[in-house]
Amino acid sequence: MIQRVQSIFILVAAIAMASLVFWPIDSFGSAMGLVEVRWNGIFDVTPATQTPLIESMTSLAIVIILPIVLNLVGLFLFKVRPWQMKAVGLAAGFEFCVGIFIIYLCCQTADGIGAQWGFNVRWLLPFVAAVLDVLAYRRISDDEELVRSLNRLR
Repeated sequence: MIQRVQSIFILVAAIAMASLVFWPIDSFGSAMGLVEVRWNGIFDVTPATQTPLIESMTSLAIVIILPIVLNLVGLFLFKVRPWQMKAVGLAAGFEFCVGIFIIYLCCQTADGIGAQWGFNVRWLLPFVAAVLDVLAYRRISDDEELVRSLNRLR
């Protein structure tokens, strides 16, 4: 059912990943100006900038959108638990990869513009989403085992 605990885990994971789309992932200030890393690229947000886009990151946009879509698909596959487990498992794997890619990208961007980089809480969102998806996967697996054991009793 859609009101189960695993559905809440999946929904919160999708919201955590979607928050990366709506807010900047990280921002750096240096002598060159203010630079933001967003879901679709690296932008110079200094007020006097004529061309704000520094580098387009289509690959980052794809790997951020893909787990969101997989989580939403998995949320509505509650009647087909094996497919739901596959969708949520894939989403967890992609979210872990997104987390590592974001940390690497932010560190490289900061080093490239000569800024000091430090820990940012938004770096943890993909890892939190991955943990929530693993918890949802375990709950879906438990439900599937329960249904199979009940079928054996009949």
